[in-house]
Amino acid sequence: MASLGRRIMIVEDDEFLIMDLELTLAAQGYETVSATTVAEAFKRLQEYSPDGALLDVNLLGVDRSFSVADALVAAEIPFAFMTGRSRSYLPDRFQRAKIVAKPYRLDDVLDVLAEITASPLNPPDPQTGREPR
Repeated sequence: MASLGRRIMIVEDDEFLIMDLELTLAAQGYETVSATTVAEAFKRLQEYSPDGALLDVNLLGVDRSFSVADALVAAEIPFAFMTGRSRSYLPDRFQRAKIVAKPYRLDDVLDVLAEITASPLNPPDPQTGREPR
């Protein structure tokens, strides 16, 4: 399961989960950037231009990551939700979105990331390993 240096944005309010995901993804060759709030996620999205994203549905307080998911859809950036809730909790527009069930297994996260970032239509540059933008 090669990551080809893909950039992944992690939107999660639990700092320990962020650290765990960042370490695991780095060991697999992914580059990561994280955000703990919706506002921070929008800033990172502009600065970072990720190849994929993992979104915790429920962030601190009443914050939900659905507006971030909408922005990712508009930018054609694949993502998966991470949640302990059932699919029925998601708005209708996200009923077909990929989900990593919490508590998650790291292998499940890696499998979903490999799936959402796979793109046979855009082969990676042989020198950089990055897909064309």
